[in-house]
Amino acid sequence: DFLTKKFEKKIVLKWPNDLLSEDGRKFGGVLINRHGNGDLVIGAGINLWPIYNQEELSLKACGLLEAKRPFSSKKLSLEIYNYILSHRETSKEIISKWNQSCIHLNKQVCIKEKSHSHNGVFVGIGSNGQAILKNDQKTTEVYTGSLFF
Repeated sequence: DFLTKKFEKKIVLKWPNDLLSEDGRKFGGVLINRHGNGDLVIGAGINLWPIYNQEELSLKACGLLEAKRPFSSKKLSLEIYNYILSHRETSKEIISKWNQSCIHLNKQVCIKEKSHSHNGVFVGIGSNGQAILKNDQKTTEVYTGSLFF
């Protein structure tokens, strides 16, 4: 929501953690790691500038801005932090918004783990961020992997 408002661009999501432009080009991602007694450390990477020389990238990339210009990443980080603090939502609201912004919702996907692949229609995320796939009337929950659609 913050990035959509700040940069006046529609942003879509790709499970598990990618931030994409409306046309499906990746400009960022979010990582969450659990440390010690259950504390969470959250990090976000955002490409602000256009991305060139993309021949080796598996997913086309972009920047939120069309051209380089003076920009304070420290100010942006503070704005994101303040937005999060002032826009608290319940888990149910977060899941609903995530599903509404998902680029591959109700599409056939393949999620590849180390030694296994899961195929099915992506029907949303669960309460722990897991992907929920339906295939032949069977529901599968996948907690980690790389999604292709």
